[in-house]
Amino acid sequence: MRRPSMAVLANTHPTTRQLRQRLLAVLAVLALLVAACGADDESTSISDAADSGGFAADVASDDSEDFDDDAMEDEGRSSDVVTDGGSADSGNLAAQGDAEAPATTSGEGSGLGEGPEPLPQTAADLGRKIIFEATINVEVDNVAASEVEAKRIIADLGGFLFGQSTTGGSAAQSTLVFKVLPEDFNRALAGLGEIGELRSQSVTTDDVTERIVDISARIEVMELGVERLSTALENTSDFEEFARVENLLLNREAELAVLKGQLRTLEDRVDLSTITLVLGQDLLQNSVTLETTFYEGHDDGVGCPGEGNSSVETGSALTVCYEITNTGDLTLRDLQLVDTVLEIDENTPLIPIFGELAELAPGQSTVVAYEVTPERRVRPRTRVTGQPVEADTAESVGTRVSSINNYEINTFDPPEEPGLNDGFGNGFDTAVDILKALWKGLVAIVGFLIPMLVLLPIVWVLWKTWGAYRKRFPAQPKQIRGQPAPYYQSSAPPPADPPGNTVFQPPAPGRKTPKPDEAELPESE
Repeated sequence: MRRPSMAVLANTHPTTRQLRQRLLAVLAVLALLVAACGADDESTSISDAADSGGFAADVASDDSEDFDDDAMEDEGRSSDVVTDGGSADSGNLAAQGDAEAPATTSGEGSGLGEGPEPLPQTAADLGRKIIFEATINVEVDNVAASEVEAKRIIADLGGFLFGQSTTGGSAAQSTLVFKVLPEDFNRALAGLGEIGELRSQSVTTDDVTERIVDISARIEVMELGVERLSTALENTSDFEEFARVENLLLNREAELAVLKGQLRTLEDRVDLSTITLVLGQDLLQNSVTLETTFYEGHDDGVGCPGEGNSSVETGSALTVCYEITNTGDLTLRDLQLVDTVLEIDENTPLIPIFGELAELAPGQSTVVAYEVTPERRVRPRTRVTGQPVEADTAESVGTRVSSINNYEINTFDPPEEPGLNDGFGNGFDTAVDILKALWKGLVAIVGFLIPMLVLLPIVWVLWKTWGAYRKRFPAQPKQIRGQPAPYYQSSAPPPADPPGNTVFQPPAPGRKTPKPDEAELPESE
């Protein structure tokens, strides 16, 4: 084989011949895609072959850029052959599909009087790739025995156990994963649902036909590309070109491995359907309740049920009423009432009001009474117990159930009649209370005045200063406008008039005015 020269390898520009080859490859791919759109499911391989041919042509054109014209012509012819071969195969598949279609149609109604045959019931008959998965929850009486039964049902159908997870205890649970053929899927679900009481069921389907076809086509194209890259790698002598092609080859091989893994996973899920069975213990709720009421007096429980108040006089009669209710799912037998404070045990005679303590069906109640005479305050703690049993066989189921009720009985002394001593004592107590109140008031006043003692000297000095000021500066009478000034009043006698002065002077205010005949007239000469 002729080795390409370095000058040829350096020529990476596509020639006219290369462009023409690429254009022909693209046109061939488009033609095949158009033809595949009108074909049925069996002609899906047409598009696969077309994609393979188109992708191979692209790979060939990409790889051929680094080789000489002769190598390009060889690879171009190879790509043309692949494309033509893909077209030929597609035509053959299409023709084969057209030839098989009438045969299928004729098979559905071969005779005039026979009518059409039943439609296909499975995905394989429809030519589809469908994944079936289901999850069912079943409650059973015995989880371990139900596991064995479920495995037997699946084994009879040709399936197998794929996974299991089990937890024990009072709420035992087991999760089993089964794999069965798609045609046995519905029968497996029906058989597993009859193991116990079906609580829930969910079924999911996923049509992966297109995904499988697409991945298969990509795998074929990828394998062809890997093969061509391997050939190109063997014919490469340049170190850089060798490294580039090798890196490209490794990437294609990794992608091819991923696609094969995806295809294998889908095919496995299609070939075997998955059923997840959850077995749960059928839990029976066994319980009992106790309610306590009271009323005063002893009348053989006629007043039951009583009231919630339990306060009575010391030494008074009191009746305690107990109402017992079966709130579980099974019948209770051998009911017992025990209280150490009130001295009640299994041998204490209780007054039956209605119902019996021997047996109590689910939802039923019984009332009993007990008469006491409390002498002090007590805090009883009453407990009722019962054994759950099967109603049909009377066989005990589980342990005894119980309920505890805590309450309190209060007592008080009766009031005494008032007497003479009581009246005197009450009066004395009242007087003492009054004196205490007065004393408290006096203490409050003194407590208020004690801080004021500091101000007494200051008040006394101010008072004395004010008195001295008043003595030194007496207050002057205030003159009113339009009135004569008041007389000057003094303790000294007024000055005498000079002789010969006959001017009349009005009397001073407050003095008696003399009459004219009494007035002293000056003597005439």
